[in-house]
Amino acid sequence: MRTLTQIGFACLSVIAAIAAISVASIVAHADTEAGSRAENAQKPVALVADDWCPQHCEFNPSHKGYIVEIVEQALTEEGVAFTITYAPWTRGLRMTEAGDFDGLLTPTVNGYEQFQFHQEPVGYQQYCFYVNADSPWRYTAPKDLLGKRLAHLKESGFGELETYLKANKDAIAIDEFPGNKDFTYSIFKFLAAGRADTIIMTSDVYDFGIRLGKIASTFKSAGCLSKQKLAVGLSKGNPERAKWLGQKLDSGIRKLRHSGKLKAILAEYGISP
Repeated sequence: MRTLTQIGFACLSVIAAIAAISVASIVAHADTEAGSRAENAQKPVALVADDWCPQHCEFNPSHKGYIVEIVEQALTEEGVAFTITYAPWTRGLRMTEAGDFDGLLTPTVNGYEQFQFHQEPVGYQQYCFYVNADSPWRYTAPKDLLGKRLAHLKESGFGELETYLKANKDAIAIDEFPGNKDFTYSIFKFLAAGRADTIIMTSDVYDFGIRLGKIASTFKSAGCLSKQKLAVGLSKGNPERAKWLGQKLDSGIRKLRHSGKLKAILAEYGISP
C-alpha cells in the first residue's frame, strides 16, 4: 500500500509529464506556424485579374488600374513578392476557387461566399443601370426589370438582385457576357443596337470610358444599386496562406492610407477616396 508521500510524488510526476507534453505541443505548434509563415514568404503570391479599367487595366502599362496599383504597392510595402496574370472574369474566378491562384482581383465582399476576404477595402464600386439617352425607363426596384431585356457581365455578384433575377428568369430576358477583351465597349454597342433595354455596369468603368471617349455620350444612368466594398478574393484552397496574405494586404493598405499614397493613386484615376 502506497504512502501519502508516494502518492504525492506520483501526482507530481503526472503533472510534470502533462506540463512537458503541453510545452512540447505549444513549441511544435509555434514551429509549425513559423514554418508556414516562412513557406508563405518564400513563394510569390499569384494573383489573377480581368481587364476592368479603371480598376485593372491589362493593356495600359503606364496606368495599370487603381486597384492593381493599390495591391502592388501594399504588397511591396510588406516585402511580399507577387505576380498578376490576366484572364477573363469567369475563368479567373474558377481558377482562384480551385486554388490555382492565391487571389482574385476584385470581387465585392458581398456576393462571393466562395472566397475569404481581408478587412481593408481596396475600393468601392456601384452597379448602375444604363439605357439609351432617349429611353424613359428608370430602375427603382427589381420588379422594374420584369418584361425587360437585360445584359450584364456573367457572375457579377449582384447579391439580392441576382437572387431575384434567377427567380424570375422566365419574365426577364437576360444576356450574360463572359467578360472577354473589349467587353465593356461590346456591351454598350449591344445596348445601342437595341438588343437590350438596359445593361448593368459599374459607374467607375462607365465614367472612365466616357472620359477617354471610348463610350459614346448617347447613354445615361437609369438608377443604381447600393455601393459595395471591394477586396481581393482569397482562395480557400489554403486557409493559412489566405489568412497570411490577408494580413499582409491589410497592413500594406493601412500604410498607404497613412502615408497619403492611397489618396494619390485614387486621384490619378479620378476616384474619390
